[in-house]
Amino acid sequence: MALLDTAAQKTGEAESFKQEITMDSDLGAETMKMDGEGVFTADQQSGEMTATMEQGGETLEFEAVMVDGVMYLKGDDFGLPEGKEWLKTEQPPTSSMEPAEFVDFLHQSGDVEEVGTEEIRGEETTHFRGPLDIEKLAAESGPAIVQQLKQSPEAKQLNMTIDVWVDGEGMPARLALAITADGVEGSMKMSSELLEYDVPVDVEAPPADEVVDAGDLGASS
Repeated sequence: MALLDTAAQKTGEAESFKQEITMDSDLGAETMKMDGEGVFTADQQSGEMTATMEQGGETLEFEAVMVDGVMYLKGDDFGLPEGKEWLKTEQPPTSSMEPAEFVDFLHQSGDVEEVGTEEIRGEETTHFRGPLDIEKLAAESGPAIVQQLKQSPEAKQLNMTIDVWVDGEGMPARLALAITADGVEGSMKMSSELLEYDVPVDVEAPPADEVVDAGDLGASS
């Protein structure tokens, strides 16, 4: 697994990345789908993206700006007061693991499988797959998505599988996470196409007079 060793080291050294992300879930009674594209710093504390989310029969299109871990959302369907364009929230509509975390967790898995080689965007990659222990992940790391899953009623029944495709330069070209639950129909699938590394991430918080805090909005409704 020398290539996976290299990917764990090199991904940890990357300062930023450009990605296309998808999330598709019909786990349990709720369905949700999201597609987005954006650039983020390696720790995902700053960045920007555009996305479309479908949930509960409704479609939401929005822009998002992340600045020092705080997310600002802009869209036509947030029901903001007149004169306000951005919704400030510290609980974004979706969270994902950082690329370095994906690779590191797979690297530490006790049962990594080298699936084979696959072509992604015209380049040959090596596909690795392994199971993840959600209790172990929640205890050892802080990815929001893992913490959220651990709090779910089905946490002990969750089965998680991670896939990483590594290119010839030792960098992940694609990441994927699949989640099922014992005795529960459906699954949750998340994937990230890593298009470029070490890209410029130049973001600023929106003007304060255009922002409403999500907590204040909830209190006034």
